[in-house]
Formats: sequence, C-alpha cells, structure tokens
Amino acid sequence: MNKIEDAEWDMSETASGEVLLVVKHADGKTETVHVAGLPEDSERNEMIYRTAQSVIIHHHYGHRVVYSMPTRDEAAKINAKEEETMAPPPLAELIISCLAPENTAQAQLGDLHEMFESNVARLGERQARRKYWMQVASSLLPLLWQWIKRIGLITMLVDYLRSKIGL
Repeated sequence: MNKIEDAEWDMSETASGEVLLVVKHADGKTETVHVAGLPEDSERNEMIYRTAQSVIIHHHYGHRVVYSMPTRDEAAKINAKEEETMAPPPLAELIISCLAPENTAQAQLGDLHEMFESNVARLGERQARRKYWMQVASSLLPLLWQWIKRIGLITMLVDYLRSKIGL
C-alpha cells in the first residue's frame, strides 16, 4: 500500500493493460478507478501516482472523477475535431480559388495554409484567422487584375468603345 496524505492506495494491472487503482480514504470509503491508455515508458509510474493523488484530492473536496486516457479512436476524433476548428476561413479560400489562375491556385492556397498553421501555433487561432484574411485581402487586387486580363474584359471594353466612337 502507498500512502498520500491521509489515504492509502494500491494498484493492479488487468489483462487488457488497464491499471486498477484502489484508494482507501481516511473516512473509511474505498474508491476504485480504472485507468486505461497509459504509456509503456518511464512516465507510466508517475502518471499512476498523479492519478491516485488526484482521486484523493477530489475525494477530499467532494468530487467524484473517473480518470482515463482516451483510446486511439477517441484520440483520433479529438484530433479531427481540433483540425476542423483550426482550418483557414473557407470563404477566403473560395475567393482565392475563384480568382487565382488554375495552375497557381493550389500552390497559393497551400502556402496560405502553411502560414495559417504556423500562425495558429505562434499567435492563436483568432489572430491567425485575422492574418489569413489580411493576406487574402493584400493579394486580392493583383488576382482581380489577372482575372480581368484572363477573361479578356479589357479587350471587350476597348472593342466596344472603338465600335461606338468609331476609332
């Protein structure tokens, strides 16, 4: 038995690799906690100790908490959800993909996405979104000019004026 403050705890490992913590509190209550998903490295014992410590502290303050590491599927879902929220603004991406030439649109979007991820890590998501919009806005005029030239709007306008003025 291990002792933390006024409680004792012991652990055993199940066949599936879960750790079963049994905590005996000073008031006579016994609490059993299943801890799953622990690593097989040097941090394992530290994590078990901290979990037992947390159970004792939470019991002392009147909370009941079950501790476990997320399974691989749960972790994948959490990561997918984080990636969803960390995506650049879709409207800004649509503007770039509509105005940029087909042969450069994906490259521009890729560069902007890399800068966005870097900014999220450095500045946070809100500031990264603001910076992304500023980058899109700064490239809007050159892209719009390229688009106008690409569709021949200037040529059509000049031809129309020539036909009306008679030049």
